[in-house]
Amino acid sequence: MRDLEDDLRRLRQEIADTAKVSTETVRRAVAGARRRRVATLFAAAGGAIVLVSTGTLAAQAVLDERVVPAPPAAADASPDRANVMSTVDLEGAVGITSSSGDVWITTWSDGCESALWRVEGAQPDHVATFPFAADELVWGFGSIWIEGMECPEGGELGKGVLYRVDPTTGARLAVITTPYPELFGLAADSNAVWVGTSKDLSEGRVLRVDPVANELLAEVPIDGRVMAVYTGEGSVWALVAGGSESGVVRIDPTTNEVMARVAPRAWGAAVGGGYLWAPTEATLGGMKVAALRIDASTGKQVGDPIPLGDTTFLPVAADDTGVWFFAGRDGATLAHLSGESEEVDQKVDLGASHALTGTFDVESGVIWALDENAGRI
Repeated sequence: MRDLEDDLRRLRQEIADTAKVSTETVRRAVAGARRRRVATLFAAAGGAIVLVSTGTLAAQAVLDERVVPAPPAAADASPDRANVMSTVDLEGAVGITSSSGDVWITTWSDGCESALWRVEGAQPDHVATFPFAADELVWGFGSIWIEGMECPEGGELGKGVLYRVDPTTGARLAVITTPYPELFGLAADSNAVWVGTSKDLSEGRVLRVDPVANELLAEVPIDGRVMAVYTGEGSVWALVAGGSESGVVRIDPTTNEVMARVAPRAWGAAVGGGYLWAPTEATLGGMKVAALRIDASTGKQVGDPIPLGDTTFLPVAADDTGVWFFAGRDGATLAHLSGESEEVDQKVDLGASHALTGTFDVESGVIWALDENAGRI
């Protein structure tokens, strides 16, 4: 962690000593922010996270989920019910979201320019280009919301910005500028759009954005660096690294206050089916991992951690049947952990090296897995 802090300090000093921020500096700042997020999650996992990507290509495997609750007699469900349906090539992809069968992807190239793409079938169609370094995106309130960093001016790195975009035309409906340079995590619920950020290396924030006025409505202080944001089951959840709230914290959207830390030392999460699923170490400091199941209404752990062995547990999506997660060490596998049997009952090889991010389209029952290193979707 100290090396990461030293790198950031050196970068800030370079900016202070340079009259004009170059394209290379912007590239390093954005790529460095993404590396710090992944590296911090790796450190929080005690060595359990090995799916680390710093490449410039993206891969997503479209998976036909076909989740049907099995009767007790079929506890050993066939592992090939989920399968790769198609692949799409798209260079430089950094974020993905989906809704009602539609999929949108952000790409970013060296410099200060990003693009929004819409995938129909196996063909990505260009929607729009924007003058900022884009990262994650999410669907909400009939729009696409894209977080990123604005172009630098006067020798300083730009501020973190949130673009609201028409999903069909790509027209900018609103641009919300934050007082923070790096935005980590983006989610939406029926109340607001929620954005994670850090004021410095340890003081985090979850920002609440009003989708009616298109402006910042509130800031929720977090003791630690916010690495991701999730919504579901009536709460907002933030993945935090460092500080007293390291792990997953629960935020009450009615009061904009932290309610509790529910999954200490976790390095990922998925919410759905009445639960929050998060990884933990089966043995402290060891390589074996386990799955935590948290009652989303009470914030209490349900049962003992479910041991998964020497693998990776990076949750993607949760529903009434259990949780889908990225597994494996040498390759990327999508697996399903049954909430009923507490056993892995489905697996599918993504044919990629490092799958780090996914989006679950509830309406179509499809999971899209984003891999920035393998070069395919």
